[in-house]
Amino acid sequence: DALLNQEIFPGVGNIIKIESLHRSKIDPRRMVNSITDIELRRLIRNARQYSMDWLQTGRAGTKLVYNQTVCGTCKGMTIKMQKIGGSSAADGNSSSNSMSRVTFWCTSCQPFDPTSQGNSSGTISS
Repeated sequence: DALLNQEIFPGVGNIIKIESLHRSKIDPRRMVNSITDIELRRLIRNARQYSMDWLQTGRAGTKLVYNQTVCGTCKGMTIKMQKIGGSSAADGNSSSNSMSRVTFWCTSCQPFDPTSQGNSSGTISS
């Protein structure tokens, strides 16, 4: 899971990952190499803001998609939940850091565009 890799994004956990992707309008199934510089900056900004708000208040901020059935942004019943991430047998990585996690996203706010996919095997949430 690229966003849960503590060497890349220290302190980011599953809730912060899910909510930051939503606020950045990025589908978690996107390939890492398809994320533009602008999207990456927005994602980092949203992850930092959500993390800092959590740190300052001692509790997670408003969850717009995490563990929800109705999107907190568009109010649609467009939330999907899926286990995403983990390693494949081909990469030989079986560490606990590569376990799949339940991911939530809004199909309306975070549309999937298969044409934006690169040729790497890693998704933003894998």
